[in-house]
Amino acid sequence: MSTQTKIETQTKIETQTKIETKTKTTTNENKDHIQQLIEKHPFITKEEKAEIIEAYRPLIIASIKRYCPIQKEYQDLYNDGVVYLLESLGNYSSKRGTTFGAYLKAGLRIYYLDTLRYLMKYTDSPEYEEYMESTAALEEEYFQDKDYHQLYNAIAVSYTHLTLPTTPYV
Repeated sequence: MSTQTKIETQTKIETQTKIETKTKTTTNENKDHIQQLIEKHPFITKEEKAEIIEAYRPLIIASIKRYCPIQKEYQDLYNDGVVYLLESLGNYSSKRGTTFGAYLKAGLRIYYLDTLRYLMKYTDSPEYEEYMESTAALEEEYFQDKDYHQLYNAIAVSYTHLTLPTTPYV
């Protein structure tokens, strides 16, 4: 490796480290700011609500991908998640002993799983059918593993009924 390449690499590493440090500081300050906005909720402006929505945008997107992965409905699911977030602001109380993020995450999980169940029941779409087929394969695999587990337990029980000699072999 040439000296010029080493210097460029070192400069890139230093720059990346500075960016990461700045991002961590900004993130911590941002978390504190968002928490303050959540605590003063009924008295926040539209711009402050938009800040909260933007802060929790990654959580909404991750919840959609994990619990209701239907691309055709993505925009509607995202909008529903934003509405759920805004409703959660009114329902949240820090006296319950959880953070708003944990409260929202649990609520979004339940909401999107219920939505997925509804969409699966009332929609005739190949995308839903493919999802259901993959879920059926998982169920088959689970029950097959369960059958193996039962066989293993049956074999183990049969070995416990064997009587072993009490005198050691010589």
